[in-house]
Amino acid sequence: MCLSGVREQVKDRNLQIEHRPSAKSLWIQAVVRAASWQFVLLWAIAIWLILPSESILGQTDAQGVPGQSAGGQGPNSSRVSQDTQSSGVAESRPASASGPHTYGEAEKAGLNYAGTAPPRNALFLGFNAGSSYDDNIFGNNQHRIGDVDFLFGPNLSLHRDGRLLSLALNYQPYFRIYRRASEPNAVDQSLGLDAAYQATSRISFRARGSAYYTTGIFQPGQNQEFLTSLGSPSGLNSTVYTPTLRQLTWSSRIDATYQARAHDSVGLFVGDSRFDYEQQVSSLGNLQNMEERQAGMLYEHRVSRHTTLGTNYLFEDIRFGLNSRTLVHSVFLSYAQQVSPSLTVSVFGGPQYSHLHEVIIFPIGPFRFQAPIFQVGWNWALGGALTKRLHKTVLQLTAQRQVSNGGGFIGAVVGSSVGASVRHQLPGRWDAIWSGGYAKNTSLASGSAASEFRSETAGFGLQRSLTERLNFHIGYDFLRQRATGQSPLFASFDRNLWSAQLSYQFHPIALGR
Repeated sequence: MCLSGVREQVKDRNLQIEHRPSAKSLWIQAVVRAASWQFVLLWAIAIWLILPSESILGQTDAQGVPGQSAGGQGPNSSRVSQDTQSSGVAESRPASASGPHTYGEAEKAGLNYAGTAPPRNALFLGFNAGSSYDDNIFGNNQHRIGDVDFLFGPNLSLHRDGRLLSLALNYQPYFRIYRRASEPNAVDQSLGLDAAYQATSRISFRARGSAYYTTGIFQPGQNQEFLTSLGSPSGLNSTVYTPTLRQLTWSSRIDATYQARAHDSVGLFVGDSRFDYEQQVSSLGNLQNMEERQAGMLYEHRVSRHTTLGTNYLFEDIRFGLNSRTLVHSVFLSYAQQVSPSLTVSVFGGPQYSHLHEVIIFPIGPFRFQAPIFQVGWNWALGGALTKRLHKTVLQLTAQRQVSNGGGFIGAVVGSSVGASVRHQLPGRWDAIWSGGYAKNTSLASGSAASEFRSETAGFGLQRSLTERLNFHIGYDFLRQRATGQSPLFASFDRNLWSAQLSYQFHPIALGR
């Protein structure tokens, strides 16, 4: 065979190799096709369920499957979402410590119906699969990209009550794969823990924590039947939203409580919260890692079985990047009242003293100039919550104003927010939830370093029990954020999310006492 013929054969062979799809690309294409069919299937089920028809399974109340909530996934599910939970651990405290919770305990009221108790001494395993359409997956209004994603993964929930130790745990790993965009594809994880230990008849300890390793702000919520997410004053600022980046979010708090008398208790607590963007912030302007450390003391007095008074001292050390640190000293007075078996009201207020030390960098041509800022000031914190809990309806209203962290965009802020949530059981095994909120966060730094963030959120979800263990959920979530001042351009964006999800819960495994 001539040399030219051999060369032609080698050339043809090389062309075949170059055009041959790799195993990885074939796998990705197969997953994308599966995601597309999954999305079509879930929305077909949604349309079929919404059409008027008689239920084959009979007319029973929709209690939901542990591990899922009617709210689905939305801006408030991952951080702040971290939020419609009720804790079995909290309910297992000694009788002397029962009653409405004051502000300093950082206990969030859930959206569970009246008369529903959290499962105890059991291990739950489940599996979730769903699809959603996000019209702005990167949170960039200048270059909006919409895409369909496919989400699937297991969930594990555990609740164990012992004579001295109570433990609640929830873990959810899930895979998120987009149909066209590959950058946000990831394996996300969420973990929640709540443990209480009764050392003696008067001394008790409690440890709470949550961790989210995620990409993006729309995430599945934690198990509402098992865990309570940390709220103010120990939770992260959940009203400032960052772009779609890989991030580790962590919040924790440890309490030690001494029951001095039947109606009086004194507690000490320490906490730590942080946003970690894994060194992705160098090319994104002012977006920086954030850490907030807390310590404080809480005194509570039970005026009656349904009334609690409290006073709380709180110290916060807020660090933003390498050049910003804010120390905050706060004293709060709080009052909680169970007005009726279905209505609970709580309020708090007090002064906050802040000391800000920040370095502002001004780039001018090839030069970078640094200007230190020292600022002290006083602010007043004020807030309250109202919860109406019936057997088929739950209403929750919240409002607050206080110094907090800036959620990765800026250091410390004065945040004001209002929110409302309603959950209602509908005929035909349906469960519905509505939520909405508005927030304004203004930086403590004044002058040229000042920034302001305004956000509006709204959501609606429907859930139906198809069988005793299979649930179906559809939802819509809206987020709008606007930033002014020294805030980066990508801090202003709008996002709409339509989602559908199937959840299956296996038979619970009894753990015994």
